[in-house]
Amino acid sequence: MLALLDLKPTPISTKGYETLLRLVDNTCSDSFDLYNGLFMYNKNSTELLNRLEWAMDSVKRKLFDGLHDVLRKQLFDFQGSLDPATELVVDDGSIVDDDQDDTNNIDAVVDGDESG
Repeated sequence: MLALLDLKPTPISTKGYETLLRLVDNTCSDSFDLYNGLFMYNKNSTELLNRLEWAMDSVKRKLFDGLHDVLRKQLFDFQGSLDPATELVVDDGSIVDDDQDDTNNIDAVVDGDESG
């Protein structure tokens, strides 16, 4: 799997990444027949592949959950925000506080007349 990623050293490679590259070099010199034999004759190989897939899915979920949290924070937790229950975003992207008496302005912007 690591060989298929075509990993290369970078100017900011960490010691861990360099170790990973050495691991790829060491394991890629073995033939696929070796891995096929290990798979065929190791009664735990299917379980190990399932666990490997589960571990990868867990890491992906954690990364995407973190991304979701960052995006949500950027979208909704900006400084000086209004109460989310009373915010309106109008066509020009501006935010209007619905608690204030701005209904004429909102109607004017929605209708395309931004002078009101």
